[in-house]
Amino acid sequence: MTNILFCYAREYPTMCYRQGMHEILAPLLFILHCDHQALLHTKELDFVSEIIDEALNERYFEEDSYVMFEKVMAAIQGSYHINDLTPSSTGYFPTQMSPTHSPISENQVLTQLEWIKEKLFAPNDPELFQHLVKLDISLPLFGIRWLRLLFGREFPLQDLLVLWDAIFSEGTKFHLVNYIVVAMLKAIRHQLLSSDYTDCLTLLMHYPTIMDISYIIDTALHLKDPKAFSKPTMTPFPQFPSPSHPEGRIIKETNKPPDKGKKPLRIPNSTSQVSLRFRSGLKDFKDKMLMVCNQLSDNLKFE
Repeated sequence: MTNILFCYAREYPTMCYRQGMHEILAPLLFILHCDHQALLHTKELDFVSEIIDEALNERYFEEDSYVMFEKVMAAIQGSYHINDLTPSSTGYFPTQMSPTHSPISENQVLTQLEWIKEKLFAPNDPELFQHLVKLDISLPLFGIRWLRLLFGREFPLQDLLVLWDAIFSEGTKFHLVNYIVVAMLKAIRHQLLSSDYTDCLTLLMHYPTIMDISYIIDTALHLKDPKAFSKPTMTPFPQFPSPSHPEGRIIKETNKPPDKGKKPLRIPNSTSQVSLRFRSGLKDFKDKMLMVCNQLSDNLKFE
């Protein structure tokens, strides 16, 4: 990971390394690693053609990862790039801005979020839009992280990979990302409308992990092209949890009083169960990722 991010920073000096790039690279490394492991397993059981063996050869792991990362960053670089803010030849960013420089107005991700708000969010759900305006919750509060990390912190890894498949299949410009933002807001609209400022911000900053990723994708596709894609009839989740129980759902109380000293029965959803298995299997992978990120920060010394 360090080598890839370092090479990217030198290849694209106007971008360099920005916080969050490693979270874009990590799922790509994981997928390629899984492909290589699957290849080794297949070769033990059956014959593998020379083309597949060469394409998935582990010797090209870094090269393949770099090319994939480069393509993804080409589509989302606007979320990281700030006009007229470039590092020096030694890799440092300026600590003081010129009097004419205004990073807030020139940050491209803010322009993208403004377009999403005016062209997609407000026309498609004016009630929810006005509710967030009334609470003074702007899209950049949560949307910057959503766009920069391609929703990497909002969904479990197995759901994130499905979401990325949908984004990548739409072309190299990643236009579907704009509609996914609105789809995610519409999926929890009832909870947002019934919440105050604190609860709304909690939902948006800690998006529910029990969300059905198929609902998000189908809603985004419908918003993008209503004639080609029908509105999803499924629900985004079987039962929305309270903010105090973000990882599962509580069974509704019956007329029978609960036994004293006995806690309410908590049933984790299937997504959470799969997520726990992934977290357990990826513990070493995440530890290594954190280690190389710290090493990258020490080596590059980028602010």
